[in-house]
Amino acid sequence: MNTQIITQRESRLNNRAKQQLMTRYLVGEVKSTPKTIRPELSDKPEKQKKYKSSGIIPFNQRKEFSEYLFKANKVSDEYYTRGHTWARFITDYGLKGATIFEPFYGDGTSREALAGLVNVVGKAGDFWDNINAPDCPQEYIMTNPPFSFKWLVIQTFLEKRRPFAMIMPWQTFYKSCLNRLNDYAEHYGGSWTKYKLNSKEQKFWSPEKQEMVGIGCSILVWTF
Repeated sequence: MNTQIITQRESRLNNRAKQQLMTRYLVGEVKSTPKTIRPELSDKPEKQKKYKSSGIIPFNQRKEFSEYLFKANKVSDEYYTRGHTWARFITDYGLKGATIFEPFYGDGTSREALAGLVNVVGKAGDFWDNINAPDCPQEYIMTNPPFSFKWLVIQTFLEKRRPFAMIMPWQTFYKSCLNRLNDYAEHYGGSWTKYKLNSKEQKFWSPEKQEMVGIGCSILVWTF
């Protein structure tokens, strides 16, 4: 058989395997990416080995588990939202000029990105400490969390019965995850909808690449 044909076939198989792996990662079935970082992950919390990030995990165990997941997927998690991603959603939901809570406030980048659209409140610091603080803002939540522990964040918002709009990868709305979302609705209450983003709205800033990167996303909207 022609060597070039064999090479092309192997390339297609490798690409297919990569796509399948990425899909499994985004729906929460794969917790780490490059194999080179696996030796550094020996500190995975012993109690969490029986859990998937999508499982119902007690609040007091989520911080430690999320740190493990973020460490495993840090490169994939570092994409920052710009105002154009939220602009149409803000108009359609009547949030123009409203005060919203951004729990992943970080260094204030999200506040700058949304300037002129909404008033962003939040503070620097650890998400798990801030969301559980007595002075946690009670405004509507809009956020783009690290995808590696997105299910832990969703569980936390739902336990606190906080309505939210959260940027999620397309795979969150695949059949297996739809069942999970529906199970959450039955367990916690409320209802969810999917707000589709256009190609321009699916552009995020990558500090690593120093450029805008397209990522297939929609907005998960949860109401009570």
